[in-house]
Amino acid sequence: SKMIKDKIGDSLLARIGGDEFVIMPGSGLSEQEITDMAERIIHSVNDIEISFEIKSIISFSIGIVVGQKKSMGLDSIMPKCDAAMYEAKRRGKNGYVLYSTIEDIFEMKQTVDREKTRALLNGEFEVKFIPIMNIASASMVCSKAYIVWNRKDGVWREELFKDIFEENGFINELENYAFERLCKVLSEAGDKKIRQIPVIFTISGINVNRINYAEELLKIADSYGMSPENFIIQLEDINERIDIRRIQRFFEKLKAAGFGTAIKNFGSNGSSIMMIKNLKLDYVGIGKDIADNLLKERKDSLFVKNILSLIIDLSLEPIVDGIDDAMEVRYLIAYGCTIGSGSLFSEDLSYKEYEEFAKK
Repeated sequence: SKMIKDKIGDSLLARIGGDEFVIMPGSGLSEQEITDMAERIIHSVNDIEISFEIKSIISFSIGIVVGQKKSMGLDSIMPKCDAAMYEAKRRGKNGYVLYSTIEDIFEMKQTVDREKTRALLNGEFEVKFIPIMNIASASMVCSKAYIVWNRKDGVWREELFKDIFEENGFINELENYAFERLCKVLSEAGDKKIRQIPVIFTISGINVNRINYAEELLKIADSYGMSPENFIIQLEDINERIDIRRIQRFFEKLKAAGFGTAIKNFGSNGSSIMMIKNLKLDYVGIGKDIADNLLKERKDSLFVKNILSLIIDLSLEPIVDGIDDAMEVRYLIAYGCTIGSGSLFSEDLSYKEYEEFAKK
């Protein structure tokens, strides 16, 4: 409290709970003067005489909202403050974000939050498929399922809404619904061979904290007569923010239940070789952002080669996403990778299209 008060002049300071504070700047301050105030607060940690160990864990995440009318009331202004503050946290803490720079995102989040339950009841969420190929023989190895939202204003891929649903807690309900739909369409497949093709189902990292998650998936699969061996459960990402021991237990439970296991986008989002070497994994996903380095300068291509070598040396199978050039295939095969997906082989498919593709 003292650190903040010393930097804000005559502005009003209120503590609203925990370590959250609200500052109401005095009238007549410009946006620049307010952001300067935020900078002073952020750097105020340097002014206090305490041990470095304590200093190193203190940081300020500040959301700034300006130009609001009194008639709007705190109930409409405070959520905007929160949105900007949480965006500052997401960007790594110890910084500030102006609400005006994220207003479009906030409005979209509000819209998505209002419409999510109705969309689920109306069946607007659909499971689509991406064939995953043996890139040397061009035969199908497995497939990857993902969720799209068929809205009036167009089709939204899950990248547009999954993060929002993680924030508001809706992701668990959506992913359970999607896994059930996946089990249903596969159980109704006329060709038994298609039922037996493994499908990768990607789940949010927050599921790591759900103690009985493997049992929940197993129960859904069993209700449709599907074996867990037909599914590879892929974690969205792993990074230093998630307790590695929880991740280990999570994958151990999935393996014990009979599911295959994978992580997505290895090499991105802070995931590291140190984090995967002790996990019970079958596959490691390599994102398009990594694979795109194949056709760049030699050092970029060697970067991909070394990532693939590390994965293969750990007796894991790399799956490369976003292959759209035949030359990429030649590089990958030379580097020991034979499994991948991308527009070179197939576009994203509805279930009926996927069934026809699988038969071929």
